Amino acid sequence: MLSCKNVTEIFDVIELIKKKHEFKEANLWSLIALGSCKVNLAEKSSEDHGGKSVQRKGKEEDKELERQFIEWIVKASKDGATSSLKRAAELLDAASEGYWRSGYHVISIEASLVERGLFSAGSSFGYTMFEVGLSFDWLLNLPFIASSSIKGAVKSAWRALHGNDGDEVFGNKHVGSAVFMDAYPVSTGRGGYILYPDVLTPHYSKEGSDIFDETEAFPVPVAYLTVAPQTVFRFQVAVKGDRTDLSKLLSSILYAFKMGLGAKTAVGYGVFDMKPDRVKVKVAGGNGK
Repeated sequence: MLSCKNVTEIFDVIELIKKKHEFKEANLWSLIALGSCKVNLAEKSSEDHGGKSVQRKGKEEDKELERQFIEWIVKASKDGATSSLKRAAELLDAASEGYWRSGYHVISIEASLVERGLFSAGSSFGYTMFEVGLSFDWLLNLPFIASSSIKGAVKSAWRALHGNDGDEVFGNKHVGSAVFMDAYPVSTGRGGYILYPDVLTPHYSKEGSDIFDETEAFPVPVAYLTVAPQTVFRFQVAVKGDRTDLSKLLSSILYAFKMGLGAKTAVGYGVFDMKPDRVKVKVAGGNGK
């Protein structure tokens, strides 16, 4: 197990790598973990000294460290995007081919985020440091949208459009005919970035406790990671048998895109724009079209 001293030394080595801009293959999950150690060590150091003035200075330094670190992570995600996106595309192609060869129809859609995306905000990636998480695949080094989240959003859209729960498609007491896969980025977003910084500014919370007195309320900016606007994701759904109406399923998927996936959809996050030429259907026993 690493001691605090060793963790600090490792982080200092990464700082040197950062200055030389030689981290195109940096694993972002590892960087976040090390950054969290660094912040926690700084917080512990300020608490050990005691005294309000020292603690307050420590908190300000921690926020500055978090701000610097989030900029670093965003840049690292851009620098390593090419290889990560290539691996994701290969994984998605293999999954599509596997289901198709197993007798499934496969719907593949590429859609771009209109604004930022925040998916699975309670996930561990980034949560310790920024208090807001993001679903992240540490092997592919990319954010992703969990299949369960996609399935839930599409089922809600199906219910709104077609007036029933679509049990045959989504399952209930029995397994449904549709298999939803995790969605991954296949193209970078605005400015060539995959991750983007964002800020929440709660006014009525202090050190984890709610504030009910208006005179004590004050803004506390919280920086965190999101997926960059215009990032293109590939969504894939495999459908078994011929009883499922593919047109109904496709319309439900598109409606879910308009309603938004993930968190903060009320302010435009997670809304996707899909172009007609980015839809592909591989019919079981036939060719993709």
